[in-house]
Amino acid sequence: MATEPEDVSYETQSAYPSTSEIQHVIEKTDLFRMDSEDDLAWRDGQWKEVFNKRVHQRLLNLQEKKMKQIKKQREAKEKEKRGPPVDSFSQEWFQDDKLTVEARAYFLDKLLPTLVPGMEKLSMEAERRKCVTEEKNHDFDPLHFLGEYLMRNNTQFGSCPKPTPYVKGLQKVLEKLKDEVFDIEDNRLAQLKTEAIEKRGEREQLRQLKVQIDDKRKEALMLQFSTWALDDDKQLLLAVVQSALRSFLENVDESFKCEHAKLYDRELENTDVTGRRLNEQEFVEYIFSYIRNFPSELFQIFLLHLTHCSDASHKAAKRNAQRHLFSDLFQKCDHGKTGFLDRQRIISLLGRYYDSASENIKFTLQNPRQWPISEVDDLKESEFLEGCEYEEEDIEASEEVNKVLRSLQSPQEVVMSSEITAVAPFNFPKEDSVLNSDHSSMVQSPLEQDIDMLTRVKRTASEESKGISNNITIVEQVEKKQQILQDVPLDEGGSPNPNEFQGLQEACAVSVNKNEQDISSKSQWKEHDAITARKASTSTSTLEAAPLTHKYEGIWKKPEQENHMTADLERLNSDFALRSQKEQSIAASRFTDLYSIITDIQSRNTSPVTSVHSDHALNLPQFVQLMETFVGEDTPSTAVDSLISFIEDSYMESEEERLAALAKVRLRALEIEHRMLLDALFEKWDNEGSGFLDLNEVEDVLFKYKDGMEKAAMKKARLIRSAYKRQKGDTRMSKKEFRAYVDAVIAELPGEKEEVFMSVVAFLTSSVARSLAEQARGNARRKWLYQIQQAAETSGANMEPVYKTIFQVLYKDAESHGNNKKISAYIALLERSKKQEDFGNTVLRYVACTADDAEMVLNKTLHRNMKGVSFKAVEEGKPVHVPRVQYHGSIHFWDTSCPEEEKKGSFLVIPLKNSQNRVFGILGVDTVRDPRERNIFVTHEISFYQGVSKTFGIAYAHVQGRRNILRVINSAMTWIHYRAPSIKTITTYMMEPATDKAAKYVLRKMMTSNKELTEMHSPPAILRRNDNLFRDYLFKCVDSSEVITANVYGERHIVIPLRTPAGQALGMLDINIGQHQELPAHEHQDLQKMTQMIQAACHEILKETSGKTEKTMVLEMEHTNEEKRVDILFHRFMLQDLRECVIKLDQKSFAELRSYKEPPTMVHNILKGVLLLFNPEWAETEEIESWSQCKLQVNTELIRNVSCFDPTARSSLCKVEPVAKYIKGIPRGAVWKHGSVPAEYLYNWAFTCLALLEHKSKL
Repeated sequence: MATEPEDVSYETQSAYPSTSEIQHVIEKTDLFRMDSEDDLAWRDGQWKEVFNKRVHQRLLNLQEKKMKQIKKQREAKEKEKRGPPVDSFSQEWFQDDKLTVEARAYFLDKLLPTLVPGMEKLSMEAERRKCVTEEKNHDFDPLHFLGEYLMRNNTQFGSCPKPTPYVKGLQKVLEKLKDEVFDIEDNRLAQLKTEAIEKRGEREQLRQLKVQIDDKRKEALMLQFSTWALDDDKQLLLAVVQSALRSFLENVDESFKCEHAKLYDRELENTDVTGRRLNEQEFVEYIFSYIRNFPSELFQIFLLHLTHCSDASHKAAKRNAQRHLFSDLFQKCDHGKTGFLDRQRIISLLGRYYDSASENIKFTLQNPRQWPISEVDDLKESEFLEGCEYEEEDIEASEEVNKVLRSLQSPQEVVMSSEITAVAPFNFPKEDSVLNSDHSSMVQSPLEQDIDMLTRVKRTASEESKGISNNITIVEQVEKKQQILQDVPLDEGGSPNPNEFQGLQEACAVSVNKNEQDISSKSQWKEHDAITARKASTSTSTLEAAPLTHKYEGIWKKPEQENHMTADLERLNSDFALRSQKEQSIAASRFTDLYSIITDIQSRNTSPVTSVHSDHALNLPQFVQLMETFVGEDTPSTAVDSLISFIEDSYMESEEERLAALAKVRLRALEIEHRMLLDALFEKWDNEGSGFLDLNEVEDVLFKYKDGMEKAAMKKARLIRSAYKRQKGDTRMSKKEFRAYVDAVIAELPGEKEEVFMSVVAFLTSSVARSLAEQARGNARRKWLYQIQQAAETSGANMEPVYKTIFQVLYKDAESHGNNKKISAYIALLERSKKQEDFGNTVLRYVACTADDAEMVLNKTLHRNMKGVSFKAVEEGKPVHVPRVQYHGSIHFWDTSCPEEEKKGSFLVIPLKNSQNRVFGILGVDTVRDPRERNIFVTHEISFYQGVSKTFGIAYAHVQGRRNILRVINSAMTWIHYRAPSIKTITTYMMEPATDKAAKYVLRKMMTSNKELTEMHSPPAILRRNDNLFRDYLFKCVDSSEVITANVYGERHIVIPLRTPAGQALGMLDINIGQHQELPAHEHQDLQKMTQMIQAACHEILKETSGKTEKTMVLEMEHTNEEKRVDILFHRFMLQDLRECVIKLDQKSFAELRSYKEPPTMVHNILKGVLLLFNPEWAETEEIESWSQCKLQVNTELIRNVSCFDPTARSSLCKVEPVAKYIKGIPRGAVWKHGSVPAEYLYNWAFTCLALLEHKSKL
């Protein structure tokens, strides 16, 4: 690096040249060098002329110099042309062979002009270094030399050497080849060059076109952004955009998914939970990063999808505003603050409003006397068939026609309207007339029906005055318990949901100040009723005249200010639906010894809190959803305001209703508190988690209660146990039996029952003591048992996660509490043998085992004639423990390669039992692989393994119940798709607890069916609420347990909940009817019937799996096996329902059929199909073809045959083909259009029998 001069300083150096430097430049410049004459002229002021003269002379000199250079170059070129002759050896490259001309031309043009001079230079250098004569020269490398030469003289960089005679000859040969030999059309090299240039141009054009397309797509996305419901800052939630992207994957056609393995350009991100918002530019860039490479057709579909999503965002804003209005309306109507309104009274009010509304408003409202607002079970059978005329118009006509069709009312509906209006007066009568009214079931709240509870709570109720004063006292005690679910869901053993218990306890702690009007006298209530009636009469007559403008008007004007896309019923009604997460409770504070167990029960419970459907009551989510269904999406805000005002003025509750409701809330709160305490007490006694307590042990402790003074009461309580257990001498008590036993003991003891209960619980709690080690072991084992239950509930109706969790739990317990034993475990289930020599007998098939034993045990079958103790456990229903297998002699070893001296260890077989206490398999655990001598199972381990088997039985029943429900739905899908072609697809979802407690629950997409096929999704996809904001209607259905209708992505959806017997939603059917706004009348009827039958089948399955009822066998085919029984369960319920309908018909009903001289072909074919079921030998005979012969069979005998006919019986010889010939060809709509009730019933009955015959033929 050069150094700076020492005598120069940059700080002091001037930026301008000095005078001496300027003078030096002038002296050396010709322009300023002047002679004496010029100097004289310069002095005289003619400097400009002198300067021009000098410049002109300099230009002439430069021009002359340039001409000399050009002349020299021309002479050099001419000399070069006259240079040495071209080397004749180069002519060897000229040939007429067209096959090699392209290769020779390439060498002559690209390779040889540089390589040949290089070889010459190499030869000269080698000769100079005398490398030609010497054998080896270490100082010279010819390859390096040639490489350096070629690099220095690379023609691509313009460094071409002077051409030699040989190179010049090659150039002339190349020109001659191009002129004489080269065929341009057949020149592949030229074609490749031309194609390369064309492709390069095409790529450039495509790049420019892609840029233009990208710009246009971004402009389209910008336009899309402006159509969304934005906030005040013109921004949109990122979570909404992510939900739109995720939902597109579900709606796009399968053909695009097949063509593009990964539809989006990058993986979808997890849904944002931070509330981040996007402006227009961020919105465009975020979406464009996913759809950059979409084909044009797919991009257009995506834009349409975004349009649907933007429309949904605006509708969600409107719905969110309505929910706030309806929520406030609920609070105003809930005068007693019980958390419930009378369902039938609300529907009656909606009916009155619907009748008084104008025709334009009726088009936008849902008739409250029809499904889905009215439940299917509430409708009479005649309402399915009568009063609905068949419409000739195409259902896919205009939207206006659909609205007109929906507004039509039948005469029966008008009658029902008048009946409801007559039985639902708004001026409440006196207490006696209300309770004794013939129509009290339509008017009374369900809480009124339990009015007798007040008598149990009242200490004295002899006189009316005392009753009133006592009621007021009760109100003061009960008002603390509010906002409680009426029907509390219980677990498998009948235990209350701990979340419900927490909610009740918190409600008990709430103190609500009541106004004096709430406890006013009867005279004040009467005066209030009269005023309200006058308001109602004026409001119904002026619904459209004077729309209200109340304080909620701002919500209608600016709905986008709300977080409308994430607002759901559960979030909106958090005060009602959410349960506090505090672990402190009143029950736990009374019993400190049970505190940890109660909090443990509450913490490990993940059951989602959803609404319980009731035919009589509405909670807040259900009320809001019912109002949304009634209002629809197109009702103007003025009509909604008038509806709210009408309901608020017309809905009333009497003092008696309010008191009864509060009393019932208090009693239920106490009941749930008692159950929670008993469950905690049971778990404290059952420290090892076996699931049972010994009755004798509990009795021995209770006999010491009050020093043995209450032994007689204890002995009486023992009699509540079932006769079966008393006969068998079984002294084990489950959790449910323990609660019943304690309740029976308390019922026999004298004194105030609440005080007796607390005293007995305190005595039982203090009677058992556990060490810290035992408590820790019990807590760990209860946690592991809960993991098994959770695995079943979140498995998607799959047993594999349950098996895996079972073995993990056994390994953990053996390691932690079993002295680190090395165990093997396996599960075997009972099944019928398929071998000829052992046909019909039960065998044990091993369906799961630990990994080390899979090769030897999995899928093996153990027969009764083989050695072993497993069938002994099956027959006795008790565990079998073999401490030393080497000394037993009857143990079957699956590992035949194991030497006899190594067959040591302990073996335990525990029977697996279902809810009916029937054995359906075994759980085996052994320590044969453990090399230690002391590997025997101790008592607490055996007790825990019994708890594992019991929990597995519950988990297995849960999974099998879900599977059976799916099989029933599958049968129903086949039935409905044939009869209702307007239904596009039906998707089945099941609800599961979420592993994330914040999410509460998720939905599993289990099955999708259309007209062609039914697809069972494996594994079923998981839908989370935050990820599916545009499918929030599915989660609303679960929240409210109500039927929901919604327009989604331009298509109409009807969502029907599948309810448990308690009324909670366990799943749903998402029915897509495409562009139709409503189904045709006959398809709508069939859909209602299908819903009713599926619900009945689900209730029967769930009751059977929970042990509440025994299996009901109606048809002969149901006795074959469980799978066949479940497959025909839907058709069996349909057959039973049709039997009841036909039995109700009389001779007058069939008079129409017999009156035909020449009946319609359809009616004759229906009767042919029915008669062939009873008389299969009539096929293709004169009797069946003659109408005169057929109509003679239409009599009471036909009704009796229909009511008892079993198409699956072995005695029935009817075939499928003859009946299908007449029934299958009849359009369902034609039967409905004909309007004959007997023909309708007989057609549906024959159609169902035909489906059962098809199932029978598959056996």
